[in-house]
Amino acid sequence: MPARSRDSFSVGAALENQDLANEQQGLLDLFHKLQFAQLDNVKLPQIAVVGVQSASKSSVLEAITGILFARHSEAATVDESIDFDTLMKRAVDQTAPKNVAGRFTTGDILVVEKRGPSMPLLTVVDLPGLVRVPNSQQSSEDIKAINDLTDRYMRSSRTTVLAVVGGNVDYVQAPVLMEAREFDRIGARTIGVLTEPDLTRNDGLEDKLIRLINNQDSLNHFGLGWYVLLNPGPRESGQEWPSAKERKQAEDEFFLTRKWGKLPPTMYGVAALKQKLSVQLQRHIEKHVRTLQKDIQKAQEDCEAELRLLGAGKDTLDEMKEEMVQLCSDSNDLVTLAVQGTYEDPPRESFFPRSVDRKGTPAQKLRARARRGK
Repeated sequence: MPARSRDSFSVGAALENQDLANEQQGLLDLFHKLQFAQLDNVKLPQIAVVGVQSASKSSVLEAITGILFARHSEAATVDESIDFDTLMKRAVDQTAPKNVAGRFTTGDILVVEKRGPSMPLLTVVDLPGLVRVPNSQQSSEDIKAINDLTDRYMRSSRTTVLAVVGGNVDYVQAPVLMEAREFDRIGARTIGVLTEPDLTRNDGLEDKLIRLINNQDSLNHFGLGWYVLLNPGPRESGQEWPSAKERKQAEDEFFLTRKWGKLPPTMYGVAALKQKLSVQLQRHIEKHVRTLQKDIQKAQEDCEAELRLLGAGKDTLDEMKEEMVQLCSDSNDLVTLAVQGTYEDPPRESFFPRSVDRKGTPAQKLRARARRGK
């Protein structure tokens, strides 16, 4: 049997990857249609990004999506006149305006979509950053609403949680990890992400964090694993964000130094995390697709039953007028029978009650009941 060439393996692998990409794209297209349908009784598989505001959650989202959630005015531009930061602020002001009670309980969803040949086949849900102490931006009511919203997502067995933890503080009391232990007790649907490893303050904490990343912390052991991201440092005024190539170069240089160099490449960097999330979302959707079919079928049946209760639809103005005339006529018949005191149901109708009181007087005979009362 002739040996296969290296080129034949490369071509075969490329074809397999293309088939996988096509399958993923098909699943995500279906998933997006279901998202926009906003079916109340159908819980979709999803990946939710959760973390405190100081854990660089926005940087993680930027790394995954390639969309710059800018902090200052020097943002990436969407067109020549409006930058992305301005668009985001306007959208947030519309969906969750400041100084409005219950702004974090809104049911409105802001969807940002980016397409391109280099984009991962992925969709994620960005939840508001967890806050423990009221401040000028979040009141006690806002904090409760944020926690309730986060709990609702994390409680669902169809949510994969991307738990973001900062490397500049001890993670033991990290709110997101406490939430993960509560709602995902066996760690089967949580992916841990450590940010800012370069800000680790001492060797003791660094050793502790490396044990965490290696899943050696029994309290925070996640079956889907841990990943580390090196966030770009603060920018000077007018300085552009690093490109994907520049970011990868900085990651490779950092993770080859100090104790972090012991980590395998599959556990650090944006590329590894993107690959993990893309595959995980596909598997998550495949796992629940049969249950989703049943949920959608039931939702359709419930909707059809409600429509039947409303009666036949009236599409034209003449049909609507005819229906109104008939309703008025039926109402007049009922009122006439009630005024006459007979309370006899019209033909083929069952409107008036047939029960009797303790003395045996039918409910229809209101006048008799009134006279007897006197």
